[in-house]
Amino acid sequence: METLADALGVNLARTPDGQLALLTPHRIRSSTVVPLTVGVARDEAVAGYGSASILHAVIAAPGGDTNFLVAHWTPRSASARIDAAQALIAYLSGLPYERLVVVGDLNTVAPEKPELALLGQGERQLVDAWAAVHPGHPGPTMPSHDPAVRLDYVFLSPDLRPVSTRRIGDRPDQDGFYPSDHLGVVATATALE
Repeated sequence: METLADALGVNLARTPDGQLALLTPHRIRSSTVVPLTVGVARDEAVAGYGSASILHAVIAAPGGDTNFLVAHWTPRSASARIDAAQALIAYLSGLPYERLVVVGDLNTVAPEKPELALLGQGERQLVDAWAAVHPGHPGPTMPSHDPAVRLDYVFLSPDLRPVSTRRIGDRPDQDGFYPSDHLGVVATATALE
């Protein structure tokens, strides 16, 4: 990952195991690895499915510092994903409820699933950037050669208004290979005054 960051001329934050990473052209003020210490999500990660942690970086973005969190949930167990969502929500409760971005391969195929619904409920609701910009369009991201389901998400705190979202990595190289088995999701947001 360091080689890619150097080649692109961007800053990098990552977990020690390299499972989660963030590349940004902006200065990284701090980064923290938040371990999933108990529960089904931790057990699944130990078994090799999903990440056993959340990556939290504070980015010196235009307009102010932004809390940016990266997660990777297991594809094997809805209860593990719910456990991971609850751990994420518990961690978010200690952060400012502004300029907050949560991204990741959440391995959940429908926005109404309990693990994603949890992110849009309660006092600190997050907004699904893709759904806000493209209501009614599912935005599938996997598999990259013929996307059928959306597993990759960008969630924003309500003070950030998504103005555009798009998928990237949807074209193979000259040998027919895609950059990943998932398409990437890019979201542009503006801060509400």
